[in-house]
Amino acid sequence: MAKSRLNRHQGKRSSTVVLVLSMLLMLTVVLLMLLALGIFNLPVGADDEPLSTHDHIKFKRFNLDIGEGDGLRKRGEQWTEILSWEPRAFLYHNFLSKEECEYLINQAKPHMAKSTVVDSKTGQSKDSRVRTSSGMFLRRGRDKIIRNIEKRIADYSFIPVEHGEGLQVLHYEAGQKYEPHFDYFLDEFNTKNGGQRIATLLMYLSDVEEGGETVFPAAKGNFSSTPGWNELSECAKKGLSVKPKMGNALLFWSMRPDATLDPSSLHGGCPVIKGHKWSSTKWMHVEVKVMDSGKEGNSGRRSYLGSLVPLFTTIFCPRKNVNTKPHMAKSTVVDGKTGQSKDSRVRTSSGMFLRGRDKIIRNIEKRIADYSFIPVEHGEGLQVLHYEAGQKYEPHFDYFIDEFNTKNRDQCIATLLMYLSDVEEGGETVFPAAKGNFSSTPGWNELSECAKKGLSVKPKLGNALLFWSMRPDATLDPSRWLPYD
Repeated sequence: MAKSRLNRHQGKRSSTVVLVLSMLLMLTVVLLMLLALGIFNLPVGADDEPLSTHDHIKFKRFNLDIGEGDGLRKRGEQWTEILSWEPRAFLYHNFLSKEECEYLINQAKPHMAKSTVVDSKTGQSKDSRVRTSSGMFLRRGRDKIIRNIEKRIADYSFIPVEHGEGLQVLHYEAGQKYEPHFDYFLDEFNTKNGGQRIATLLMYLSDVEEGGETVFPAAKGNFSSTPGWNELSECAKKGLSVKPKMGNALLFWSMRPDATLDPSSLHGGCPVIKGHKWSSTKWMHVEVKVMDSGKEGNSGRRSYLGSLVPLFTTIFCPRKNVNTKPHMAKSTVVDGKTGQSKDSRVRTSSGMFLRGRDKIIRNIEKRIADYSFIPVEHGEGLQVLHYEAGQKYEPHFDYFIDEFNTKNRDQCIATLLMYLSDVEEGGETVFPAAKGNFSSTPGWNELSECAKKGLSVKPKLGNALLFWSMRPDATLDPSRWLPYD
């Protein structure tokens, strides 16, 4: 009898376990179905929360150095730190190797002279108490090592080498400084004769024991909680500050994305308290800077970004492609007279828009801002597109050329196109008006006939294409004429 009761208890326990397991299995199946339909999203960790405007953001960046080696490229791990959006300021860690820093210093040392400022009335150099360093210019393209550094600057800033001045090498001894100033010109003479400065890349060629920080006193934000604040000099605590570190490079923009001057880019070099400070500055202009009799000058003509279309490989979550499937509709174009959406034979895909929808999408939008230097607030929602066999988008501009949209909508400055799938054949993005001969590029024979009409990019899951519809001076760029095919 006891044995029979024991068997019954064991049977009940077995039935209970089976029931619980069955319920868990059913719940798992239901959860997977909800995820697949986009009705439910898994929670994302704190690391994926959108960061506030003044948080320091860190991300690794693809090494863009291309070409023959120069023996000076043994750099540490390169990564980018987003310092601020007002002004737009970015710190490239290990941008230069120790050997490159020493090379620039040794090239400059025999030719150093007291630093000067530009006279706003005459355009000539003059002494000033606001700047007490010594310095000299290394002619653009002077040798292979300098050409490689200048190319690296262009790769990271998206501004062609031809738009830059020569490298200015500067030396600050104890007590020397550069008072807060703007790198852009406010006077008519320099604006007309030199072209406006759009951005600056400041490379630190040495460590500094104390002082010598670069400070932005007009930067927006509270920076007293940033790491290393207590180690800064009193001068550096007046705003956003960067402590010199050999090999690092600071990129900041003197102009906003719409090419208006940015007063938050006011910056200065704090006095060196202990040690020496070596740095090198590259100023970049909206117009091409032409070499003339050994000096930097301006050609009087405009020449812009030719076929420079940078590619980034990043990890974009393709799950949003699944989330949008139930909401896809035929793609439309904007009517130039009314500003309304309308059907058109030039665009035969289907699509829909997403904007800040969830943590994953907000994280992707933040990543786009980090790579493009354009704040999230300047972007439209993410448009997800689907092309079936035979579907395409005829050649078009992403900027507006009609009167209605130009007056009533903000102009499109740039586009980031993310590929959410591989394509077996066709579907390339092509720029038929791009300058250059592309028939010798790798993979040319694998392209469709449509793609051979210009610079082309083959879709690859996870890759993203960034291209600019406007030149550095905010004029429209007709070389950005493209279809999807």
